[in-house]
Amino acid sequence: MKKLSAVMLVLIPLTACAFNEHDSDFPECEKIAETEQHLVYKCPANQERFEQVKQSTPNAMFRYNLDEQDILISELSKDTDHIYVEVVLNDASGCKEDFHYRTIIKPVNGDDFYAVESCK
Repeated sequence: MKKLSAVMLVLIPLTACAFNEHDSDFPECEKIAETEQHLVYKCPANQERFEQVKQSTPNAMFRYNLDEQDILISELSKDTDHIYVEVVLNDASGCKEDFHYRTIIKPVNGDDFYAVESCK
């Protein structure tokens, strides 16, 4: 029993580190959703780091919360003060890390692509 407790004490912080790593990548942002495969951050739209992304051509869909995606996207697309970034975990999608980003580009136009996939 003591061995199991010791193992759990080691594993719990390691799991938390995976999420904290991404939190530190978005210091001025609020994490609004977290699952085993996705993290979603709400960031101030005026951050300089997003200027290049805003100029990019959308090449992806924002995938978080797929079952309620229409509702979620319609709500997020009305918010002009924030940029929403989805961190897709355990899916490199061409990046050297084991994750990639999807950032919503506004305005959202129907079923067309409205997010940009990028690496760290």
